[in-house]
Amino acid sequence: MVFQMVKDEAASGLSPQEIQKEFALRGLPDDFCLVPFSTLILEPDGQVGSCRHKGSDFSVGSIMERSLLEIWNGPGLRSWRREFLKGEVQTCKTETRHRACHLCPRYNTLFPLVSPAEWQSAPPLRLGLNLNGHCNLRCRMCHVWKKPNGLYSEPRYWSQLEALLPHVREVELLSGEPFVQKDTYRLIDLISRINPACQWTITTNGHWKFNQRIEAALDKIPVKNLIVSLDSLNPQTYALIRGGSLEVVLKNLELLVQYDRRRIQKSLSSLGLKINFLVQKDNWAELAGFHEFGKAQKLEVFRTFLYEPLEFSLLSLSQSEREGILETYLASLSGELLGHSMRILVPLIDSLPKLAQCEYWLKLRNVAEHKKSIQALAFLAPSV
Repeated sequence: MVFQMVKDEAASGLSPQEIQKEFALRGLPDDFCLVPFSTLILEPDGQVGSCRHKGSDFSVGSIMERSLLEIWNGPGLRSWRREFLKGEVQTCKTETRHRACHLCPRYNTLFPLVSPAEWQSAPPLRLGLNLNGHCNLRCRMCHVWKKPNGLYSEPRYWSQLEALLPHVREVELLSGEPFVQKDTYRLIDLISRINPACQWTITTNGHWKFNQRIEAALDKIPVKNLIVSLDSLNPQTYALIRGGSLEVVLKNLELLVQYDRRRIQKSLSSLGLKINFLVQKDNWAELAGFHEFGKAQKLEVFRTFLYEPLEFSLLSLSQSEREGILETYLASLSGELLGHSMRILVPLIDSLPKLAQCEYWLKLRNVAEHKKSIQALAFLAPSV
């Protein structure tokens, strides 16, 4: 099974190997995932999801039609849970294969608290709170900035949310741009008052100026991870993809690193700063460059694969072009980076005809053995 694909995400808690051992000890299948048993994600248009990897379009209910607790044990989530309990995963089949997201150490810190049952008697442990689509960028691969702003200002929705907050262990802010949204600061004030131990993960585009207001807000909360989405180190490519200024983000990243040091000096949690690099048609050649950038900045880099919109994805390229990218990666990536890049290599290989797939799995194994890539070989063991 894929242990090392997600090792670079581990900030604390169980390792991927330990996660699978825990699955076995509790009689759960290897491909079990705790997310449908732990998480609700609220979207700006009132739709409710559970998994960030499934995206904002994979809804299990609408807050305009049912209460959050009704959705929590509604037919959509119960069906999803049954798949994982029986080991008959269909909804997340691609995600578990390509991303091994069910073994993510960051998410599985909650595993000891999860009840692996179709019907959940307790409220969700994690909330993704994407309460509006307001954003200061118009990233070409994102549609969340087109979504409403203000739905959760209605008391009937906010009161439902407040009822869950005392029970929540983790909060995650994803969509729009959290640091330009008034809801973010309202949430921080509220949760820091009624549930100060709740841990926060915030994904940001970093395209704003770090200031005293942001520092004061962050000082109130324990931060698990602050993830900066940075899809190119080339100013022109960055502007093409995100429509903003790379210089602004790099300066802000520097200020966040400095603030992180101040947090630690004040005995607050580290920000757990990380960079997310979304690989797509216009930046795939920067994979090695991001690796070196992360090492130089002493920051972890998530490498993720763009599936949609298809027009910007590597999957829209011809077979010969996709094979050319694979050949480039296999020839140029170091053994270390090869192991960290399986989330990019796997969907590319899986997109090829069966005969070509077999050819590239064998090529990948030979290259991994030659470059002594332990992580890549750990993934390949059950695959080839």
